[in-house]
Amino acid sequence: MYHLTVFSQNLRKLREDKKISQKSAAASLGVSQALLSHYEKGIRECGLAFLSRAAKYYGVTADFMLGLCDATEAGVKKDGNAYSVSALYKNLIIHALTYIFDGMRDLKYRDAAILSGKYLMLAVYRLCSIIYGGLEQPANLSEQHIIAELEYIIELKNLNAPLGQYKSDSPYLNNIIRNAPVE
Repeated sequence: MYHLTVFSQNLRKLREDKKISQKSAAASLGVSQALLSHYEKGIRECGLAFLSRAAKYYGVTADFMLGLCDATEAGVKKDGNAYSVSALYKNLIIHALTYIFDGMRDLKYRDAAILSGKYLMLAVYRLCSIIYGGLEQPANLSEQHIIAELEYIIELKNLNAPLGQYKSDSPYLNNIIRNAPVE
């Protein structure tokens, strides 16, 4: 008896939801049908390269594939083939902040890390106060109202570059931006 993991269950469900045969999926993912079957049944565990290819192939996050977030958090639509814009930016921000703060830690920039953290938390706090207004659930505000409030706080009109135009020295972040599916 084999132990089905969240990964193996998600791998199979995504393939079945797309109505793709195991043979076809295996060919597209660059593995044999037998190996894909072993992954789907929990007989074998895959490596990171396969995890990355499978997530990209099915249009989901690696976190979703591994069961670290649910479909809603990952921005997976019912047919399993696209991120939502909010999930995309959430992932970009998480990875960018990791890159920034890890860099400051490696360079031993303690004071810069503290001030950066305070600056970013202030921005997050202001955004929460706009959207939630002290409520446990988001206030029923129009998108235009939220944008107007944000533009009042900081000039956002200069941040309208399409996602593909952002650049970074990090191949990791560039890969996230370059491979980000769009709704």
